[in-house]
Order: sequence, then C-alpha cells, then structure tokens
Amino acid sequence: MNIKRAWLAIGIGVLGSQAGHLLAYQFRFGSAALPLQSSGSHAYFPGVVRASLGAAAALVLAGMFLIGLARILSGRSIRRNSAPNYLRLVALLYTTQLACFVVQEASEALVAGGAVP
Repeated sequence: MNIKRAWLAIGIGVLGSQAGHLLAYQFRFGSAALPLQSSGSHAYFPGVVRASLGAAAALVLAGMFLIGLARILSGRSIRRNSAPNYLRLVALLYTTQLACFVVQEASEALVAGGAVP
C-alpha cells in the first residue's frame, strides 16, 4: 500500500470511526444508547455522526465514480496488481477507528470531569 492510499484509508477510518462509536454504544447500552449519546459530554455526538457518515459516504461514492470514469475513459486494460491488499486495508481501518474511539472516549471523560476509562 503506497502512502497516498494509506492516508486515504486513514481519512476514511477517522470519518468511519463515528459509526463504530455508535455501534459500540448500541451494543453496550441497548435502547438507552441514543438518549445517553444525546446528553452530557456526548451532546455533540448525533450531529458529528450525521456529518461524518455523510462525508464518508460522499467521499466513497465520488471516489468510486472517478475511478470508474478514469478506467472507462483510459480504454486500457486493468492491471492485475492494481488492487490494494485488503487484509492490510482492513487492519489499517480497524486500527484507525479503534485509536479514534479511545481518544474520543478519553477526551469526553476529561471534559466531563470523570476518570478516564
């Protein structure tokens, strides 16, 4: 994976980390997750999730469109080794999202005046 692809994957991972945050709270608190995320130190969360998921979806769709358009307009055959290593990509996305989640939870705990979990 080259540097440009790595930075793109990290950017998408950061934007997608909010979806992981939402999912973690849903598993942990069940139906009480949404009221918890909309109050206290998490009051900002619903707006951030909507914005980050919308931005991530727009980036993915725009990227897919541009890649498809470039491949159609070039008229060249697709190289066999042009695809990224998906195991590395998944590992990078997982690590980025986990790091964002840990930093976000620690920051929220510090802002709320509680102990860092």
